[in-house]
Amino acid sequence: MAKSVTLQTLLEDVCRQHSVERSQIPRLLERLALSPNLLSRKANQVSGGELQRFAILRALLTRPTLLVADEPTSRLDPITAASTLQLIIELTQEIGCALVLISHDKLALEKTCHRVLSL
Repeated sequence: MAKSVTLQTLLEDVCRQHSVERSQIPRLLERLALSPNLLSRKANQVSGGELQRFAILRALLTRPTLLVADEPTSRLDPITAASTLQLIIELTQEIGCALVLISHDKLALEKTCHRVLSL
């Protein structure tokens, strides 16, 4: 993530490049437990967990048909990780998006996924 621009600028770029309505941003911020004030900061001024959830927001904002989430909760504490994982599942279901979840946490995968493939 670019360290010299604000998170707001990064979101505006996503909206412009993917023709996304900015009106969805407040709802996703709230659902991902991110303060709107966070957007005025630069990437190097926020915690790893906030940055991880911001990356999830950016990905979901584009309303993808397939989301490949590689360790989406790796920087989060266990409680936030569990709720964020559940939220990713809910949000992808809401927009009709297939989800491929990559994780070393086999227990979390078995609790949340329809199918688990171990490599």
